[in-house]
Amino acid sequence: MRRMLLLAALLAGLASPARANFEDGRAAYERGDYGAALREFKVAAERGDDRAQMALGFMYDRGDGVAVDHAAAIRWYRKAAEQGHAGAENGLGEMYAGGRGVPRDEREAAKWFRRAAERGNPVAQNNLGRACAMGLGVARDHREAIAWFRRSADQGYPEGQLNLGLAYANGHGVAPNPVAAYKWISIAAKHLSAGPHRELVARERDRLARILTPAEIAEAERLASQWSQQAASAPQGAGPGSD
Repeated sequence: MRRMLLLAALLAGLASPARANFEDGRAAYERGDYGAALREFKVAAERGDDRAQMALGFMYDRGDGVAVDHAAAIRWYRKAAEQGHAGAENGLGEMYAGGRGVPRDEREAAKWFRRAAERGNPVAQNNLGRACAMGLGVARDHREAIAWFRRSADQGYPEGQLNLGLAYANGHGVAPNPVAAYKWISIAAKHLSAGPHRELVARERDRLARILTPAEIAEAERLASQWSQQAASAPQGAGPGSD
């Protein structure tokens, strides 16, 4: 769900060993050959490729083809984050938020989430929105939270869409709007109905359906369909190493 930020025009026609290793590593990762991906990413990362450094952090954090090693994940995330890689900044924030490889520090987590969110990373925007909504490392501010949820949702991040829908449902940072809530939760449901949020998604949609008229539900579904059609052509990043 993270977009790649590259100066492609400036690099056109230039053969970069680090770039070649990164692309080979990403291809290996996408076909499930984690051992090959790890080898290629390591070569590129040692040459300073921030995308490969991010990818290594991702793999060590999750144990993809390697034993989980949070200290290694922190090290590689930090190297990429120091180069301004938004995905790595968000990853570093998640490590601090979860106390993985470092002492739990919500303030430090929020700092890294903000850096990544301001660069446009939708995962970080959702994470920062959650921090603002709950007062985790920052002052509680529902209006700021909904602003970040909206930016995340507009980029197609399902958890941002769900949180935006919940904010409309509960009137947190915005006037209650069951139609808007149903719209955003319906959009999020396409990706979250089979995951850990499935019960929450189903429960909220059912609750909203009981208080909305059939005409209002139809309008919410129309708005959800309209948004999905408009977003269908928007490019989406995928896999470790992309912003």
